[in-house]
Amino acid sequence: MTHLDITGLRPARSDRRYPPSSDAGATSTVLLIPVLAVPFLLFLIVTAAGVALGVNTANCTSDVAITNAAAARGTADRQKSIRVDQTVRAHVATIVSVASALPLPERDQQLAARIAIATALQESSLRNLTYGDRDSLGLFQQRGAWAPAEQRTDPATAAHMFFHGGQAGQPGLMDIAGWQDMPLAQAAQAVQRSAFPSAYSAWQDQASELVADMWPAEGATTGEAIQARLSGQDACPAVISDLGQSVALPEGYELPPSTSAPVRTAIGWALQQLGTPYKYGGHCTDPHGSDPWGRCDCSSLLQQAYAHAGITIPRTTVGQRVSGSAVSIDQVRPGDLIFILGDGSGPNDPRHVGMALGDGLLVQAPKSGDVVKVSDIAGEWAQPLAVRRIA
Repeated sequence: MTHLDITGLRPARSDRRYPPSSDAGATSTVLLIPVLAVPFLLFLIVTAAGVALGVNTANCTSDVAITNAAAARGTADRQKSIRVDQTVRAHVATIVSVASALPLPERDQQLAARIAIATALQESSLRNLTYGDRDSLGLFQQRGAWAPAEQRTDPATAAHMFFHGGQAGQPGLMDIAGWQDMPLAQAAQAVQRSAFPSAYSAWQDQASELVADMWPAEGATTGEAIQARLSGQDACPAVISDLGQSVALPEGYELPPSTSAPVRTAIGWALQQLGTPYKYGGHCTDPHGSDPWGRCDCSSLLQQAYAHAGITIPRTTVGQRVSGSAVSIDQVRPGDLIFILGDGSGPNDPRHVGMALGDGLLVQAPKSGDVVKVSDIAGEWAQPLAVRRIA
């Protein structure tokens, strides 16, 4: 996380001296008049130019004003910004989704998101870097002791660790006492422990704008807001390879006796939706109804299935990707969420999900033009990007 920011460095003033004069007093008097006149003349020229060009000089901010405003926010840094492209927006969406699942009031969730995004702006320009200072990687340039490389370069997992801490006991933001009352840079530094602790404050304006843009409006779910603001990027798109054909549950299909009651309820509810049409962005609150928005996409199917079992999970695959606990595909059991690559996603950013049923099967809402169905855990499903156990 060590980054050298040279923007605040300035060259030392010259130590040049004028040659001595035989009449020091007279020379000082003669030189003083033009020296004092220069600033006054410059003021007149700048003011006249502003009037002539129609410039509203009242809205111009001097370096001193910028410094004073920054100091009032607890920082002495000039604000910075980057160009926001689709990659940046997708990473902001990931951080917002993870922050929105924190067990905090919404005001503090938004604050946590702003701190995390400002941190990622400083550390990586919100790029999922596979390189860095020494062994630093990912959005937050987390060091090797935090987690294996594949987890530090997984945007959702990296964001989760920023909030909850690293695997070797490194504190996350939620572990920092009083972080809500700290200046942004102080809170970020408490997690990152950077060699440049004040650098994060230069990004707080853009971080605030990004969170305001991506956070859901009142009454909307986080998933809906993020989907709308990603300019059509699907949370559950058609995956690159075949999603699998519809198959029938085997005769006498039963869940293992050890299956927990919440998982039995979630699976039972999901299977009741078999044959209902897929709807990207659908809430899955009335899959058999006439309103298309009541139907399911891949992540809303599983969100509602677990909601009927009394368990809350995030709305999108991005958020579900860090819910529960990680397991390997050879340990999968009924109720586990299986994540695979989706259109427009990468190996560390799965965007399609199904629920394991046992007997090598899963239930899924595949894509537009398809229906909720049972499929074999084969092909891409047999080599998933992630498996998460919810209950």
